[in-house]
Amino acid sequence: MGAEALSPRNAWGRIAEALRLADGQDAAAAHRALEAVRFHPALDQGVFDLFSRHLDARISPGTALFKIDGPADFIANARGALRVPFRRLRTDRHAPRPYPPDLALPELVGTGNDFLFLHQAAAALAAQADTVETPVQAYCSPADPGQARRMLDDLARQERPGPLRITLFLPARDDALDRAVAACPHPVTLLEAPILSDRAAGHIAETLPETGLALFLSGAVALDRGALRRAVYLGRISDKVVQPLLPMSGGVRVPTPYAVKSTPHPLGHDMPYRQVHGLNMAVPAALLARAGGPNGEFSATGAAAQELAFRLFKLGAWFSPLLVPDLRPDAAAPGAEDKARLTELCPNPVDRPLDGRYRVPKVSIYIPAYNAAKFIERAVESVLEQDFEDLEICIANDGSRDDTLAILERAFGDEPRVRLQDGANGGIGHASNRAIAMSRGLYVGQLD
Repeated sequence: MGAEALSPRNAWGRIAEALRLADGQDAAAAHRALEAVRFHPALDQGVFDLFSRHLDARISPGTALFKIDGPADFIANARGALRVPFRRLRTDRHAPRPYPPDLALPELVGTGNDFLFLHQAAAALAAQADTVETPVQAYCSPADPGQARRMLDDLARQERPGPLRITLFLPARDDALDRAVAACPHPVTLLEAPILSDRAAGHIAETLPETGLALFLSGAVALDRGALRRAVYLGRISDKVVQPLLPMSGGVRVPTPYAVKSTPHPLGHDMPYRQVHGLNMAVPAALLARAGGPNGEFSATGAAAQELAFRLFKLGAWFSPLLVPDLRPDAAAPGAEDKARLTELCPNPVDRPLDGRYRVPKVSIYIPAYNAAKFIERAVESVLEQDFEDLEICIANDGSRDDTLAILERAFGDEPRVRLQDGANGGIGHASNRAIAMSRGLYVGQLD
């Protein structure tokens, strides 16, 4: 395939990428790649439908698409099992003006941390989801061999919808633990290293590709027999749902379709990542691979869990609680160094109340740039001159044919708050998406 076929503007290159993803059984990504060219001017509807059928034929039934990674997947209702979809507009048909009298739009879903639509999707797609096994990898970091034995006992009696593998990160071991490992009906790996170590990070990265759902357990945690099945029930239909473990004994109110939505619940606000109870959560492996595992710079697992949860939140995850009979996380409070790292890496008003310059900024300003040599330097300077310092500028150069790239490299090559990415010309939408993907802040603004 030549350079022209790989251009972002070339529909055939995008279709070839969709078919390649289908051959690799990445159904969700394949459908998203094909959908991106549905209205491309080089394709008519018949050609698009032909390739859509080719794509479906390449995906095996065992990996059939059912992922609901956002409200658009839920409302579009491509599988006919969720709700009435939006009406599709056709450019070749006359529509009354201003609007059809019977036009009705579905209610908004997924706003804030409203995860109920994922539970509705899990129920509607349960029959299809039940045909697919979800391998689970449990990453356990008990405080001592006694806690490790109890974790193994709880995991051994789980009702499982798929294979289960267990890793114990434990600096010390004893004979009783060795006997418990040998008696466990599931494969167990015992690493004599803390979970916040380079060795642990390497093991997590190595095992993730063979995993569907990652389960982190730390401290004193008790699991009922159905805990793992509940986690898989929700986690298998979406790669964007994080399930923090919460204790049933804490009087947690979980929202239902019949509850008053305005009634608060522990994860029902704009910072759900701050409500995690230590490193205890279930995370889809695909999401964890994008975010990365626990940050070994931290000393306390509680602080590492909050920072990991923030990265997952930043990738668009919803947080839905997974209730367990008992949960008492590691009681060690984060020290001064861990608190300083949270300030650097988690830009929220609680952990970072003051303005300044930090490793992860609070605000990202994105700029798609094409042949902007005349104005680009002044535009960037206008952002850097703001009184507010906790920001970054993300620029996607869209294959400019003038001196835009050279000017940016000369003027801002040594400015850490300016990040630059060069790429082939694909239009303002393509460049904007690339610039947004570079953004790390909680708040994103455009300067065009």
